[in-house]
Amino acid sequence: MAIFYRDFGFANGLIKLGKIESGIEKLTGMKGNITVTIEKID
Repeated sequence: MAIFYRDFGFANGLIKLGKIESGIEKLTGMKGNITVTIEKID
């Protein structure tokens, strides 16, 4: 699984599973470990 938080062009084989709804600012310039939560929504 990969999470792209900057613009990324089309690539064969990638399947969009969702989107980042909040906290994207924490990914920019991150250093060290961070904790994320990935949830299935209906």
